[in-house]
Amino acid sequence: MKKGFFCVLIACLFSLPSLAQTIEHINPATLSKSPNYSQAVVTTGGRTIYVSGMIAVDKDGKLVGKGDFAAQARQVLNNIKLAVEAAGGTIANIVKIDTYMVNMNDLTTYRAIRLDFLKDLPNKPASTTVQVTRLVQDDYLLEVDAIAVVQ
Repeated sequence: MKKGFFCVLIACLFSLPSLAQTIEHINPATLSKSPNYSQAVVTTGGRTIYVSGMIAVDKDGKLVGKGDFAAQARQVLNNIKLAVEAAGGTIANIVKIDTYMVNMNDLTTYRAIRLDFLKDLPNKPASTTVQVTRLVQDDYLLEVDAIAVVQ
């Protein structure tokens, strides 16, 4: 009798619908609101995708945009998109972006390119941007990693 009960219990558990994925962007009135990012993002359900730091290289590993920050930023964000899509998600599933730049004077350019990259999203992911003294190779001007949550 116990064996039959556990078989039924296991069958019931596998037949339950999976938890619905939700992504909630939090921008409390007690903090400043930015058009560039959300102050916090809460997710439930779904699978988490951790995207490694992307640099400005194409699929063959060749640097794109040597000395051209804007070209590198577009390539890096496209690489993020390709990685998320390969894991079954879309840009809309990105909940956190971390950016490492070698020159904070490029921040205005980066913000414009990132806003264009995220233009179809009503709420932007949580975000951190910092200046670093160097990346893995001298010709790389930025590196970006991301976290996405998909159903």
